[in-house]
Amino acid sequence: MAGIFFAILALSVEKLIKHIPLKLLFGGTIGLVLGLSVAKLVGFSFTGLENPTIRVAIYIILSCIFGYIGMVLGSIKVEDVRLPN
Repeated sequence: MAGIFFAILALSVEKLIKHIPLKLLFGGTIGLVLGLSVAKLVGFSFTGLENPTIRVAIYIILSCIFGYIGMVLGSIKVEDVRLPN
């Protein structure tokens, strides 16, 4: 049952990605990687926390926030980049 669900999900995502321009997809991916890198750097300041549950929750929240911001900014700012032909 789960296999059918994931197959339908994968086909839907593939269909959605086909309509996105490559330049926009590339910019979003680069922005996501940079955002997750920033989240990791900011997360280093929380390594001294005693409670591992709170530490993991902070890492997840930071990754979601910075990853999303990076992806959105990368998708928007990729239009400003002029690539040679």
